[in-house]
Amino acid sequence: FRITRMGVTQRHSGDGCALNVERDRLFTLGRPSTRPRLLLVGPPPEAPGGISTCVRSILDSSISSQFEISHLSPTGPRGYRQPRMRALLRLVRALLVFPALMLLRRPAIVQVHTAYGNDFFRGAAFILFSWAGRIPSVLIIHGSRFDHTYQESGVLQRAAIRFILRRPSSIHVRGEYWRRVLHSIVPGLPVHLLPTTTDPVEEPAVVPAVTWRAPVVLFVGGTALVTDNVRKGLPDLLAIVPRLVAEVPEAKVRIVGPTSGEAWKECLSPNSAERVEFVGSLSQQEIRALYRSAAVFVLPSHAEGMPNTILEAMAHGLPIVATTVGSIPEVVE
Repeated sequence: FRITRMGVTQRHSGDGCALNVERDRLFTLGRPSTRPRLLLVGPPPEAPGGISTCVRSILDSSISSQFEISHLSPTGPRGYRQPRMRALLRLVRALLVFPALMLLRRPAIVQVHTAYGNDFFRGAAFILFSWAGRIPSVLIIHGSRFDHTYQESGVLQRAAIRFILRRPSSIHVRGEYWRRVLHSIVPGLPVHLLPTTTDPVEEPAVVPAVTWRAPVVLFVGGTALVTDNVRKGLPDLLAIVPRLVAEVPEAKVRIVGPTSGEAWKECLSPNSAERVEFVGSLSQQEIRALYRSAAVFVLPSHAEGMPNTILEAMAHGLPIVATTVGSIPEVVE
């Protein structure tokens, strides 16, 4: 980090320990704060995935005018999708910085974004630090498999999860389904619904008469990881491509996430492979262009929280085909 007379400014690098206040300054030594301080713990806003999208929305919102926001990232630019040892090193760095922030610039509240499995326990460390320091904390759980992970955990892991869930002052989830899940684990938890939003779309809505001349079925996966796209139901979508083409010969299927179809050969028949296009990981602007050119959005997930991609597709006027998992039934009728 670059040290200046005004304090500590963000170092623009991928070392996984990026800190900022209002995107520029972490703290100013000796300057009294005129706003309450909020310490936000979560992946970088530019990283792929729904959690980073939520972090970006908070940092870009009017909350920054009400709070002096510090952002502590325990991950690198790829968010939680990185090699295990590198992730561990970056977590250790963040855990060393966190107590210093608590002492030097004691926040009024700590907000921690987490998911399920190892990601949940990674975020739990910051919740426990806040609890030990008697600082109110808010735990935001984004996990698409939190319910399954808890059921598959051993006795000690379940006890640890229940212990951690009782420590924050408030828990926020993305949908009524996940509030019921947490109440079934620990009755009486202070669980609240986190309003789910997406960036506004200034472009005109999709015109069906145009897009259906050469209909494109769009699938947007979270990352290029095979396991992530299996969870999102990509094999199920690829399996029905022959039937889709038989009924709509002009149809094409466009896949965002995987860089190539090598890992999905077994899911594709020889006759349907040419109708599927793998475009890899794209920027948000590039994905918006795909929304505008698509005829329908499909997400046949086996497990989901509240997928941002469905909301983004809706904002572009696309019809949605999705499975009834997680909080999807709360936004898709």
